[in-house]
Amino acid sequence: MNGKHKILLIEDDKESADEYLEDASTYMAAYDMLFEIPPHDISSIVELIRKHNVIAVVVDERLRQRSEADYLGIDVLNYLKNAMTGLPVVILTEYDQDSILRKVPREQLFRKIDLSKDAGKKYHFDILKDLIKQYQKKQNKIKPQKKVISKINKSNVKEIARLHFLMDGSIEKIIWFRNSKRKEIQLLEVSRTALPTQSVEAFLISANKEVDIDLLVADVTPQEWKSIQSKKIELPSGWNFKKFTSFDREELMGKE
Repeated sequence: MNGKHKILLIEDDKESADEYLEDASTYMAAYDMLFEIPPHDISSIVELIRKHNVIAVVVDERLRQRSEADYLGIDVLNYLKNAMTGLPVVILTEYDQDSILRKVPREQLFRKIDLSKDAGKKYHFDILKDLIKQYQKKQNKIKPQKKVISKINKSNVKEIARLHFLMDGSIEKIIWFRNSKRKEIQLLEVSRTALPTQSVEAFLISANKEVDIDLLVADVTPQEWKSIQSKKIELPSGWNFKKFTSFDREELMGKE
């Protein structure tokens, strides 16, 4: 073990992966780069992250050509935004004009053609280093406050909301939909950086050593939250407006 932090590269083209790893060995020498072919199930990426204690993920946008993956890089970004809150995720693409990719924050989207030039490589890896430093700073801030959460009650859900607010500064509000018939905690996160879909798609986040309860988390924009409140966008079955608790960032965290 060399003690270096690890970055996970998910790419279906081994030749492209080898080129990226070679560049990373120059510009990211302080880190270990791990390469994985995209697994069939997107949830398996979380298992890889936890297995290797990964501190950032770099993912190709088009993953279906040479793998069994049934998802894209943008799906990985959206999934990990909920499953691994705050973890840096960067997309590599040759298709930056896709309408959905235009909504991805600039620091999380890089054209492969720009990585063919030294200036582009330096810019990309400098941004990646900065994202990692920001993530580490937030992680260090919350580590002393962590405790194992194993029961569903308002106090514990409030603690989960606080942790998510700490790790992701774009989340404005978290709504807990209580449902005694389900074993998961149902959370709707209203985020400025959520990609608009005009729907509510909840991702399952499996229990882990910090939160020993499964979570169902959906990510929506502030405008979509207004549409949900006016019932223009439907909630999933079992998410009931008659049984919900709202946690606002400023009320819970104060003026950070």
